[in-house]
Amino acid sequence: MNELISLLKNINSAISILLVTTLFSNAFAEPVVLDSQNTQPIELGPHYQLYVDRQHVLTIEDILSPNNVIEFSPLIDGKFNLGYRPETHWFKASINNSSPHELKQLLEFNFPLLDDIGVYIVNATSKRILSRYDGGDTRPFSRRVYQHPNFVFPLTLPGRTKFDFYFRIKSKGSMTAGATLWQPDIFPEQNRLEYFYISLYIGLLIGLMAYNLLLFFSLQEISYLYYVLFSGSMLFAIGSFNGIWFELLWPTLPLWHNLSVPISFGLTGLFAALFSKSFLQTISNAPSLNHAFSFIALAFALTVIASPFISLLYMAPIISMCAIALALTSILSGLFLSIKGDKFAFIYLIAWILFMIGTAVFSARNVGWLPDTLWTRYGIVFGSALEMILLSFALAQRINYLSQESHDSRQETFKAKNYLIEVLKNSERELLHRVKKRTEALENANQKLLIQEDELKKLAHYDPLTGLANRTLITEQLSLLLTRCKREKIKLAVLFLDLDGFKAINDKYGHQIGDDLLVSIAKKLRKILRDSDVIGRLGGDEFIVLVETGNGELDPSQVAGKIKQSLSNRVLIDGYSVQVGVSIGIAIYPDDGESLDTLISVSDAKMYTDKSDRKKALLAKSQ
Repeated sequence: MNELISLLKNINSAISILLVTTLFSNAFAEPVVLDSQNTQPIELGPHYQLYVDRQHVLTIEDILSPNNVIEFSPLIDGKFNLGYRPETHWFKASINNSSPHELKQLLEFNFPLLDDIGVYIVNATSKRILSRYDGGDTRPFSRRVYQHPNFVFPLTLPGRTKFDFYFRIKSKGSMTAGATLWQPDIFPEQNRLEYFYISLYIGLLIGLMAYNLLLFFSLQEISYLYYVLFSGSMLFAIGSFNGIWFELLWPTLPLWHNLSVPISFGLTGLFAALFSKSFLQTISNAPSLNHAFSFIALAFALTVIASPFISLLYMAPIISMCAIALALTSILSGLFLSIKGDKFAFIYLIAWILFMIGTAVFSARNVGWLPDTLWTRYGIVFGSALEMILLSFALAQRINYLSQESHDSRQETFKAKNYLIEVLKNSERELLHRVKKRTEALENANQKLLIQEDELKKLAHYDPLTGLANRTLITEQLSLLLTRCKREKIKLAVLFLDLDGFKAINDKYGHQIGDDLLVSIAKKLRKILRDSDVIGRLGGDEFIVLVETGNGELDPSQVAGKIKQSLSNRVLIDGYSVQVGVSIGIAIYPDDGESLDTLISVSDAKMYTDKSDRKKALLAKSQ
């Protein structure tokens, strides 16, 4: 038995050693070997190891210090596009210059929207920092070491030396940390090719914009204006996202450069939705899809408004999700109307499938679902170029179609003028009658929808018994008031009301008397309080009042006193004279808390304190 146990232990030890060896070999990738004969660019991303600094406190000295245990871990599947992450990320790559000669290299980060970058070249043997650079798009463009839309740093690597490259990256946008080592004489050649494609794209969009703007002035058709605005917004977005406008138009405005990215993409989505509505005439051909486009346009408009106030870390995923929703709605609209026989919708469908494929690939790359490659990085460029050409073709075809239709109509009119005059008169009368009936039906349907919408909003936000705001609306209003009070630095009072003696009245006289009493109390509260104050019923005999007190001009305790005095008066309901008291708890923003939950909790607790004090006072008075 002992021999069997010993054998099992030996086998277990052997397996453990094998697993550790395997894990160790996987955890530390082989260093990148540089050779003066190799002129191909070297991608460093697949060789990264990662450490996440969640506290944003580490420096390169802390990383290199022997007193600190900083363990870098390999990237999962070599994935260096990590999506939207708020932490500071440290990337490490091991480099070996096997050449006996000193090598000149250019280190390029492939994503131009990284906020803060630290580059540290360290001798792997002596742990001495050979060179360091700082960069990021929060600095003016002129401070860059190498004038390029991406972040490029020149490196000098001594021969027969091993290095550890450390990259410290923090960004509110996508954590896309891909980097490439280039030969200094090869890098400009590659840049010329990319600049050629971008320049070709910019020239194409400007030409299409000018052409369709002239058509708009000539035809006064709103679709052409939306097309021009959509194209201009797309040009704005592509240039901002790739750092082109930062280099050429606003190199001294890094703050505006960071804001221009979400704003430009929000405008692109807004005008894309408006163009789709106008071009497909969804308001008459597909009302449901028209509502969907309107909602998406509103969502994009809100992102444009919110971009200066909300971090890109949160705005970028929202805009990406809106873009995906626009893609699905556009493709569905084109497919639906194509099936109905709209040949222009078919061209629209093909154009938007190409564009939305590029947009979806681009958005998926932003949220970290796809790797960072030339095709994913410029997917929206390739897709939108084809889309703009096809949509311009569709608009031109519409002109030809309408022109041909008008010509055929004139020919038919000329051939049978007398007969057609009578037919047209009859047709006109019938058409007017049908249009009138259709218009009346649509107006009735829209009126019913508006009534139903108002009823649903009322049911969703108001108490059906008292007509006061319910818990959902109170929560929304309190959140809005807190935001405004924080912005304007004024105070807000939350009054939590609980009726005393209501249950006894409800049990004695019945629920109908109790309901009528609650309605009476709601009317009293409306009469006492200002129009700007928010009054709500949380349920049962609990009420809540939100009062803006400014900078102390209004004393909430006086408001509470007025409420207690008014509600304590007897009320005559169906011949019964009933009376209730009220306990009130008051929480003041920001003295008692700054969050919604805290203010409600504090006011609730103070209400129970007030109720206890009232009971003690009544007991002392009775004795």
